[in-house]
Amino acid sequence: MGENPKSVISKFLNNYENKIVLHKEKYFNGSKKTTLQEEAEATGYSMDEILTIASIIQAEAASRDDMYYISSILQNRLEYGVDEGVSKLNCDCTVYYPYRKLSDIPESDRATFHSTYDTNDFDGLPPGPICNPGVEAIKAAIKPYESSFLYFCHDSPENGSTPYYATTIQEHEYNLSIIENNKLYGGAGGGYSTYYDGSAESYADYGYGY
Repeated sequence: MGENPKSVISKFLNNYENKIVLHKEKYFNGSKKTTLQEEAEATGYSMDEILTIASIIQAEAASRDDMYYISSILQNRLEYGVDEGVSKLNCDCTVYYPYRKLSDIPESDRATFHSTYDTNDFDGLPPGPICNPGVEAIKAAIKPYESSFLYFCHDSPENGSTPYYATTIQEHEYNLSIIENNKLYGGAGGGYSTYYDGSAESYADYGYGY
């Protein structure tokens, strides 16, 4: 609070340089020490794209393991989602960007506000990161779990934000029905619908399950 903006930016850049560009270790059970930048270069994505994917993971994941599954889902959609009828990422966390939630938008602009980062509107990644991702999210973006999943949703935070993953829309809708049933009648699976309809106060009111 009250810190010089240039000083804050400098700290971000130094942190990035130290953790991503300079620091070496044996990542992902590798045989030799590498930097995360070197690992990212081997993925076929640019570093900017990796950071953008990582930022979405950071915003959406409920746990460390969840990060790697979400990464898998995002990258499955990017790579072959169009063939499965899911060409858009449909990430709730991008809907209000650069604002976090609807009420953060100035009231005079709220009715007409539209984010150019809203991944419900276009195929592929948004123009850039939506937050500052941590190292674990970056690692997840570089090396996602292997899966055929294309959808996920979460229980409510009150019920542990347990994730549900699905390969088909039918499986996903079944997962949503479990969550909705528990939301209505109580139990371990109470949660949120994940289809954005514009009514949520923030992306945290949904469980991002696309």
